[in-house]
Amino acid sequence: DDTEGEGVFLDGRRLTAPEERAFRPALSRAGEQLLAAACVKVDGRYRPVILTPARVVLESEGQCFHVRLSGDRAAWEERDGATSRAVFARLDPASGREVEREVVDDARAPDLQGDDRIFIRPSTGAVVLNGQVVPDAGADADMPVVRRGPHALWCAWHARAGDGDLLRWLRLRRDGEPVDVGPTAVDLRASGTDQGWEFPALAIAPDGVVALAGRSAHGW
Repeated sequence: DDTEGEGVFLDGRRLTAPEERAFRPALSRAGEQLLAAACVKVDGRYRPVILTPARVVLESEGQCFHVRLSGDRAAWEERDGATSRAVFARLDPASGREVEREVVDDARAPDLQGDDRIFIRPSTGAVVLNGQVVPDAGADADMPVVRRGPHALWCAWHARAGDGDLLRWLRLRRDGEPVDVGPTAVDLRASGTDQGWEFPALAIAPDGVVALAGRSAHGW
C-alpha cells in the first residue's frame, strides 16, 4: 500500500483506483475465497472497503484508521473526533458483504482470529483480550494481535520500553503468561543501531511453533 495515493496491489494487480488514497491493507482466505480490504478514502473520509472478490464499502461512522481480516471475519477501528470504536463483522466470502456485526465502544486497534478478539481501550490504555483486561501490559500499549495455536492462545502488542517515551518494544503472552522477548538494553545515546521493535505480526505453525515479527525503529 502507499499513503500518498499510489494504491493497494495484490500480485501485481491494482485493487484501488489511481486517484484513491488507501492504507492499512489486509488479506485473508475464507475457504477457497481470497479477501482483501483496506482503509480507502471515499467521499472525503476513510472507510473500510472490501477490495476483492468485489468492491464493497462497508458501513461506518467517522474515519476508518485500522482494518484487519481473518477468514470470513473483519475488524476495523472508527474514529469520530476523540471517540474510537471497534467493529467486528462476519462477511459473506462470495460477495464481501456483511452478514452480522458487533460494535464495541471505547476500543481501537482491534484484531481477531475466529472468536478471539483483542483491542486497546483508549480511556485506560488497557489491552483487552476476549473481554478481559490483560495485566501489566505496559505504558502506551498499541497494535495488538491475537492468534490461537494448537496448544495455546498467543497475543502480542508493542508498549513503551525504558524510562523515555520514544522507544517501543514488543510484548508477548502465552495463555496470559508473559514470554520474555527483551529488550536486553535501551541506550538513547547509542548510534548506528535500531533500538525499537514495534507493530507486531504473529503466526502459529500447525506444530505450535510461534513466529513473531515487527518493525525496527528509531535507529540513529
